[in-house]
Amino acid sequence: KCCADLMHMAKEARKHSLGPLHPAYNLLQIVQDTLLGRFPEDAHVRASGKLCVSLTRVSDGKNLLVSQFDSRDELIQALKCSCFVPLYCGVVPPTYRGEYYVDGAVSDNMPRCNLGKTVTVSPYSGESDLCPRATTVNFYEVCFNNVSIQVNLENLYRVTSTFFPPEAEAMAEICHNGYMDALRFLQENDLISSELPLRSLEADASERCCEQSPVQTEIKQHQEGHQWLNPELIKNLPIAIQRVLCTACRETHSADGLLTQMTEYLSKKVPSYLPFESACFLAQRVKDWIPDVPRDVSRIFGSTGGKQTLKEKSASSAQKHKPSIRPEPVLSST
Repeated sequence: KCCADLMHMAKEARKHSLGPLHPAYNLLQIVQDTLLGRFPEDAHVRASGKLCVSLTRVSDGKNLLVSQFDSRDELIQALKCSCFVPLYCGVVPPTYRGEYYVDGAVSDNMPRCNLGKTVTVSPYSGESDLCPRATTVNFYEVCFNNVSIQVNLENLYRVTSTFFPPEAEAMAEICHNGYMDALRFLQENDLISSELPLRSLEADASERCCEQSPVQTEIKQHQEGHQWLNPELIKNLPIAIQRVLCTACRETHSADGLLTQMTEYLSKKVPSYLPFESACFLAQRVKDWIPDVPRDVSRIFGSTGGKQTLKEKSASSAQKHKPSIRPEPVLSST
């Protein structure tokens, strides 16, 4: 389900000419709708004390770990804050318990990673416990908010893919590589038997990754070619994940039809198509934000006013307790 939700988010981003930067693409709304559909009513009870969400407080830039949630909506709100990347997701961040928070990676990408036995995970090759292996020798690396990242072209591509999702087949390959990285880590640390994943894959070998309904039998000949995804890219994955990736790639492949051609035709023939479309969706986003404008403005100026009042009180208090200096009499000799 998580893999299917991720592929859906990437598919929605690729629909638009500007990708995830298009005003019509609202990542936080997609995240909220997905979590509302997946989480049970007692999700906050199950997550409290077990799930730690890393947040960055906007007011002072400090990192905060949240592990206690009073309701399901509060849990979802905390996760929305942890997904908010400034400017990429918008300008006004979401709130959690009355304060503005953004992605925890802005302040500390791996909080408390040195305490106890912590398995560090990173999508970029570096010094993390679970990360991709670099295929070339690297002599340079950077430490970004407590995460070691090697400087190479592979990581540059991974950073680009993080913000601008590639095609479905490329995402399937990324998923396969991540699965193999995790499997290698478990095997190297003797946490799993080397034969266990192979047995599982052999048991699923009789099943196909493309289980079609009878309605789709008319395109069976096209399916046998499997043109939308190379089976070798996902052969080591569990069959359930193979089906999700195969379905996503097939939908992307079948969508390259009349609608895509019409969209490309309009974007080329009508110079004002993209600005007009962007302006319409931007106006819709502003319209949705209008009811929250007074609240956001009052919070922003209220926070600023509170800081100013605190400074004035401190200054007046210091002035009140400042010792007075009296001039000493000067004795003149005549």
